[in-house]
Amino acid sequence: MEKSFTYFHLIALMLLYFFNGPITLSLFSNISTLQTLDLTYNSLEGQIPKEIGNLENLRVLVLNHNNLIGSFPREVGNLTELQILDLADNNLTGEIPKKFSNQIELFDLSFNKFTGSLPMEIFNISGMREIQVIFNNVTGTLPLNIGSTLPNIEGLQLLNCKNE
Repeated sequence: MEKSFTYFHLIALMLLYFFNGPITLSLFSNISTLQTLDLTYNSLEGQIPKEIGNLENLRVLVLNHNNLIGSFPREVGNLTELQILDLADNNLTGEIPKKFSNQIELFDLSFNKFTGSLPMEIFNISGMREIQVIFNNVTGTLPLNIGSTLPNIEGLQLLNCKNE
């Protein structure tokens, strides 16, 4: 039996230990007003559907501590209102996209299997408060002017990343 939500004015959906298996965005397709999607610790499997980029009012996307695989959907860059992005503790692979909302304050992709260069674009989001990319296989260098480009930064965790 497929679980579905038909609340048209739902703003926040936080479910703990509710789902398991693959994410199907059809569950949320009627929730155009959704601002918070937190599915932490739900044993979710499979890839993050690219249709997630259609949740145009989304401000908080938290899918940490699941079993998600595959690449980071570039469509997350379409979420122009996104302030919190937390995909930590999954098995996501590939490169981290370069396009993100200019509203992002918290960016956590820790404990995944990302590769490639750390996108310098995240260091140009002036409201960014915290960046966590620990325990991935990304490379790169920090901008010399990081203090001026990220005036609000409170936490920067890049442990187990490679300096190039």
